[in-house]
Amino acid sequence: MKCKRGLILGLGLSVLFIIGCEPDYPPSLFDPNEKSKPQPIISEIIPPDSSFAGVGQIIIRGQNFSPNPGENLVFFNAERAEVIKASETELVIKTPNMVADSIVIKIAVHGAELFSEPWIYKLVAAVSEFGKLLDGEIAWGIASDRQGAIYVSIEGKLIKKISPEGKTSIFTNTPFLRANAMKMGPGDTLYAVAAAGRARIIQTIAPDGSATTFTAIPGTPRDLDFDANGNIWVGTDNNVYRVKPDRSKLKAESYDGKVEAVRVFNGYLYVLETNQTTGVTKIWRSAINNDTLGAKEEVLDLTAAPWLENERALSMNFAADGTLYLGTTHPEGMFVVDANGSGEPLYPGLIPGSIYAMTWPPGQAMYVVVQQPGGSTILKINMGKDGAPYYGRK
Repeated sequence: MKCKRGLILGLGLSVLFIIGCEPDYPPSLFDPNEKSKPQPIISEIIPPDSSFAGVGQIIIRGQNFSPNPGENLVFFNAERAEVIKASETELVIKTPNMVADSIVIKIAVHGAELFSEPWIYKLVAAVSEFGKLLDGEIAWGIASDRQGAIYVSIEGKLIKKISPEGKTSIFTNTPFLRANAMKMGPGDTLYAVAAAGRARIIQTIAPDGSATTFTAIPGTPRDLDFDANGNIWVGTDNNVYRVKPDRSKLKAESYDGKVEAVRVFNGYLYVLETNQTTGVTKIWRSAINNDTLGAKEEVLDLTAAPWLENERALSMNFAADGTLYLGTTHPEGMFVVDANGSGEPLYPGLIPGSIYAMTWPPGQAMYVVVQQPGGSTILKINMGKDGAPYYGRK
């Protein structure tokens, strides 16, 4: 009996113990007294309609954002974008690398129950292949007309034309193997500099594709550009020649190195030259005084530029606002160069090296020739600004 009473007593204590214990749950994260932060509101996005995928920055203005960048979750469809700067009324966003026409942007803020109302936006490719060259084709000179068509010299006595929509066709066959450079001249006539046998010439190609020798040039011509008076400035070996519309010519300036590229901008002739022996690479400029050049002055010495990493500069161009762009053999391809000689990749990771030539038709896209082992590619690069004038396009 004692055993039975002890058993009953033990069971009763166990029951009381079980009934008297409460689970040790963690404190609740939900505070019924805490109010949700207000819904974030988008009132404006700059630029308003579209930006470049992966390399662009946009400004989102509105209300109820967090000044802590990490507390703002900005989604482009389902992809989260990087918030660079934040205030309660403005966010600076780096665009994700996605290309689409109707992207839904929504913002969530820590502590707010509701997303912002959706905002439809567009991201376009900053860099894309333009037209279609065949495998193994090597491209050299490139030019553009007033309508935005692109002309490119293909090694093998061929010039191809790429329409503004990107359709590639054969424009004409040429008497020379390749054009080292081309520019569009008056009357939609192409001007090409080339070596044809022993001759070193400026060749014109009419809109119907027929070719005529404009004049012979001493030395091997590398590049050319028109000035506002219709003169042609031609870089040949270590010299620059001026060729007038009446075909008369004179040697205007000499350099220690080989002239790689020439460009007329804001009343000056800019010259990129590289000394093949010493490796010295410089950019010079000379004022254009009617038919002659003023004294040359050094603009930049690129020889020891750390950002160039001992690679070569091959081509150059200017935007209308004076920004200088260099095409190089560097793996990053194209660099933006400031007045102090510092360079930064235009679009890191998107533009390959060996940019041989550039052209900038009317509008905000530059087109470049990329020479790679096994063939060439024409790239369309959205610049977000207009190029400097090409005086030959009349």
